[in-house]
Amino acid sequence: MAEASNLKLSYFKVAGGGRAFPIRLIFAETGTPFNDYEFADGEFAKLKAEGAFTFGQAPVLTNEDTKWQLTQTLAIVWYTAEKFGLDKFSSLEDASLNKSYALSVMDLQAAIGRVVYGGGSDEDKAAGFKKIADETAPRFLAAFEKILSGENQFLLGDNISSADLIVFSVFGWMKKVVFNDDDKFLSAYPNLAAFFGKVVSRPKIAAYLASLK
Repeated sequence: MAEASNLKLSYFKVAGGGRAFPIRLIFAETGTPFNDYEFADGEFAKLKAEGAFTFGQAPVLTNEDTKWQLTQTLAIVWYTAEKFGLDKFSSLEDASLNKSYALSVMDLQAAIGRVVYGGGSDEDKAAGFKKIADETAPRFLAAFEKILSGENQFLLGDNISSADLIVFSVFGWMKKVVFNDDDKFLSAYPNLAAFFGKVVSRPKIAAYLASLK
């Protein structure tokens, strides 16, 4: 088990884990201890006004000994995945694909976020979710279904990587908010459905997910 109890991950209390979720999955999968901190109501605004965070953003990863900080979800994902041995690639091409897949699926998360957090009436949100379900989601689902069409267990081979955990996280959030927590959205994508099963069946991830219930 990696020694990292001096690392503190700070984020909001968000259903489904939000942008911090793939980071928590990395800590879980690598067996790395950390301080998982959720802001109390109004606390983030107060800390932001005090200049506690470099860019006034969350999630933020802090070394509590040195006070070093890292923001931006993907920066934290890639740092923790490399530091704690999750991402190990034999070629620059695979390492680059790992980041490309993550950046691509984060575009989908941003589209969902604009509907969830963009204001508007319930009717506006329903229309936004319908557009994602009908137009945006199929493009990403089809792309990752094709990537997973070979003999590999995961996106970049038989070893799980940070890209797998980001894709799992974003599609999981989409399932919850766009498809009303219904697995049927994967019915036309058997490779993705199998991929989800492989991720949730990993012992450390399964234990972490069970702890959230």
